[in-house]
Formats: sequence, C-alpha cells, structure tokens
Amino acid sequence: NEDRLVSWTRDDNNLSQSWTLTKEGDWSQFVENTTTENRTHGPAHELTSITIGSTQYNLGHDVKGNLTDIPSGLRPTASRLSWDFDNRMSAADTDGDNVDDVTLKYDALGRRVAKTTGSATVVYVSMTQPIQYSPFAGQVVAEYAGGAAPASPTEKYVYASYIDEPVLKDGTGGTVYYHRNSQYSVCALTSTTGAVVERYGYEPYGELTILAADGSTVRASSSYANSYTYTGRRWDSELGLYYFRARYYDAGLGRFVRRDPLGYVDQHVFSLYRGHSCLYGLDPSGLIDLRSVLRRILQFITPNRTGVLFFGVMPLFPVFPPGGLYFRIDARSVVGACCCPNGEKATFYKAEANFELGYSMPMPTPSIHVAIPVKALGWPRCPRKGFSWDGGVGVRLIGGPFIGTCRVRLPSLRIRCIGAVNLTRIGSWNLAIQAFGSILVRIADNTCTQ
Repeated sequence: NEDRLVSWTRDDNNLSQSWTLTKEGDWSQFVENTTTENRTHGPAHELTSITIGSTQYNLGHDVKGNLTDIPSGLRPTASRLSWDFDNRMSAADTDGDNVDDVTLKYDALGRRVAKTTGSATVVYVSMTQPIQYSPFAGQVVAEYAGGAAPASPTEKYVYASYIDEPVLKDGTGGTVYYHRNSQYSVCALTSTTGAVVERYGYEPYGELTILAADGSTVRASSSYANSYTYTGRRWDSELGLYYFRARYYDAGLGRFVRRDPLGYVDQHVFSLYRGHSCLYGLDPSGLIDLRSVLRRILQFITPNRTGVLFFGVMPLFPVFPPGGLYFRIDARSVVGACCCPNGEKATFYKAEANFELGYSMPMPTPSIHVAIPVKALGWPRCPRKGFSWDGGVGVRLIGGPFIGTCRVRLPSLRIRCIGAVNLTRIGSWNLAIQAFGSILVRIADNTCTQ
C-alpha cells in the first residue's frame, strides 16, 4: 500500500475512514467510523454493488459502462442518470420519480453550455484553454440566466494562470476572492475588505462541507452561489457530482461515473473508471492526471531512476596519428530509495559529474549525447542522513579488448580497481586520467515495507 491512502482521521477525531484496496486500487471495503461498506466490481472495474450491514445496494450501468442507477440508501433518494450518444450526461432524475429534474447541454466541442434545473436555466460562456488530451477545454468566464441579455451576466470570473484557479467572482453576494490549497481546492472566500465570508472543508476523496466564516457553522449551500470547490472544479449540488469537463465525479463513491474516454491509457486497466488521483494529482479535463504527465517530463529525477543529463567527447588535437588527445565530461542525476539495516527506507537525491582527459587511438570523433533515463538498480549502502559529498581521481587503461580502471575516492581514501573485457574494442588503445565528484542529500525517511 505504499503511496496509497488506506486510512485517515480528522484532527478532532470525530471522523475516521479506512480503505481496503485491491491490487488495481478498487475499494473492496470502506469503513467510516463504525459503518462498513463492502464493495464488488465488474470486469472493467465498474462498481456493481455496495453492501452495508445486511443490505445490498446494486448500481446499474448501460452497455457503454456509464453509471445509470444509484439506489436510495447510498443517497437520500434514488438517482437515475441518462447519457447521450457521445457518453455525455444529458439528464438526471434526482428524486426517484422517473422524471428528469436536471438536463444538460453541450456544444460541438464537448463544452457544457447549459444546465436546466426545474424551470431555471443557467447558460455558461467559456473561454477555450487547451490542455493535454483536451484541446477545447472550457474555462467558464460568465454565467447567465436563460434568456438574459448579454450585458446582464449573473456571475463573472477571473482566473490565474492554471485553468482551474479562479481568483475572483463578481455576482451573487457581490465581489469575492478565492483562496486555495496546494491541490487547487478552494478553502475560503473573502470579501473586498479581506474578511473571510465562507469556508470549505473536504474529506480525502472530495466530499464537501460548506461552512460559515466562523469555520464551524455548516451551511446547506453556498451563500455566494459558489460552485468552484474541490481541486478547483465545479460542484453541481443538484446532481451531487463534480463536473470535470469530460466526466462527472462522485466523491461519495470515490470515482468517476463513466469510463475514461481515452480507454486504456498506458495499458492501465484502472483508468477506465478511476484515473483520478485525488490525493496528489490534478485532472482538470477528467481525461488525464497532470501529475503523471509531469512525471514523464521529469522522469530523470523520479524515484529509483537515473538520467544522464549530458555526455560528450571532444578531441583536442592529433598526437602521433591516427591517435590524439581528447576530453570527455558527463553529468548524472539520480533519485533513489533503499532499505537501511535499521529498517528505515531512505530516499535520496544524488548529482555527479565526471571529467576525463586522455589519449586515444584511433582519434575520437566529436559527440554530444543526452541519454534516456533508465531504471536504477539499487545502491550498495544506506546513505547517511543529511548532506554528503565525495570525489576523487583515477586512471583508466584500455589495451585492445582489456580494460582496467583504478580510482581513489576522497575524503575516505578508498581505492577501487576493476577490470573488464570488451571484444568490440580490439585494435583500440586508450590511456586517461579522471576526476570525479558527487553530492548526495537524503531527502526523506520512511519505514521499509518489503
């Protein structure tokens, strides 16, 4: 269960939750205080039933995997969800009377443009903010009552640089300012005088509590008609769901209510319904976890990986042709983890550089490379806590297929010599002196579970 949430307790100890997870990450059991839910899932990891005590609640899906029926017992009343040909939610019966209470409309680009609840319609005007896998992601800049004049918006929004980072809302209740946490979840609204006027609290998977300015009085709904809450996404109180553009998310179930439109992303089966790392990820489109995108971009510094940032060989001048002098330099960055003898798990960052001046026959050709990160194989000893460094000098001799290297490490004065055979180097000779150095920082401690 490394890096997976399995338990959580609120600071006041009035709410505790725990999860039993399958290898794929489905909740096989969920416990809140003294209430236990046992869950079953289908072959595509769709949630099929929840058993509480002796009562089993069955959830329904259509042939495309969209959630269609949420029984009463899991909600105050049964809900029935309807979907269009493109697997977009088109309507919802939220009171169990088989009559649609909410209808939804989208434009040709898939952006939600209107929501009708009873006889009241809200029209959304969006600005396109392309993000990965969602080139037409809409960022709502204004809301109108159905039929209102263009000059009469109900709400207006201003955003910061991130697509789900509202900073100002002007409309119901006047002008208010948004304050968020590191997850982009809205924590509070303040007035133009800087006074807190409303607060928001969340359970780990996004279940929302709206609070008055005192932080203790619970409100049934926002006094400022605010919809932007968990991870900066819109809370549709009429549906009891979060709107994540391509999909809707049920915080109580801890999952999206339709399959991932991208299907099997990177061969991960679980992305079909979950694909939403609510604890440390961001998924503004409902299509992709931005944390995984950043991981791919920066994989040379991800745990247990090593990346050659630079590698180059440059000839200086010929000496006794066809040989010549050359220099070589390379730099590496490593983030790794290892189990120490005392049971601690040490995560560390290491950067190293190597310089080599030598004579080679035949004369080396110029080359500069940026290497692809590879999996680190582990480390011979547990790094000491804090900051450390080492360096040294060495000599390398290559004579035909035989390679010998000796290095003296500083400040420990340890000497290490190794030999090898490389049959591809028959006919080449090389003599080089080397200088090398590295820094290592132990950045985290945990307990080894293996």
